[in-house]
Amino acid sequence: MRSVLRDILLSFCPASFRRDSKAESSGRVVFAATWIGLLQFVLLAYLLVVRYLDFLAARTKLWAPHVAGASEAVQSGVLIIATLEFLIYPLSLLLLYFCLEGAARFLGGLIASEVVPSWPVVLAFKIKDAIVQRRERLRVSALPPDAVTALPDGRLRIATAHARPSWSNPSLTIGIGGEHYELERVDRGALPHPFVFFLRRAPLGKILRAYEEYDAGPARPPE
Repeated sequence: MRSVLRDILLSFCPASFRRDSKAESSGRVVFAATWIGLLQFVLLAYLLVVRYLDFLAARTKLWAPHVAGASEAVQSGVLIIATLEFLIYPLSLLLLYFCLEGAARFLGGLIASEVVPSWPVVLAFKIKDAIVQRRERLRVSALPPDAVTALPDGRLRIATAHARPSWSNPSLTIGIGGEHYELERVDRGALPHPFVFFLRRAPLGKILRAYEEYDAGPARPPE
């Protein structure tokens, strides 16, 4: 039951979060997005129409003495004005949006077997990511700068407060001062630089291969 509920909740989430969360059944996520989208559309369309008819009845009662016996064009204009006035209200716009979102989720799942996430959920994830990134930037900016030492044999010794786990990737080339290096080893250092990286010159073949992969697109560029 928990896995079913989890897949239903994932049907509202952006694709990046769904990939990281590994749904129990991707087909069930698509199914949930499709039919919950249809239910969302039907219910909110009903509420929107009921609210609109009530609003229109109230406005008709208010304006009836002024438009009684008026031409059809005037009555049509009054109807258009009333509709625009109805759509000004935040609740009306909210109902209209979620109604259209439900239709998009239903059609996306039915026609393309794609999960169309809910925009408020996507917005919540974006806000969370922005907060996390800002905190990380503040944390990194508060750390002491790296201490880079050029060794006599052409290697570099970099004492830093950053762990830099990506440097351990054997296919990665690290660009510093127009030169390309690869990781030789990592030692423990003293605070405030607990990580000490020793970099050696990257072989030419590896540099060329890195640029070829970068041009092709899938690989990340040399740092």
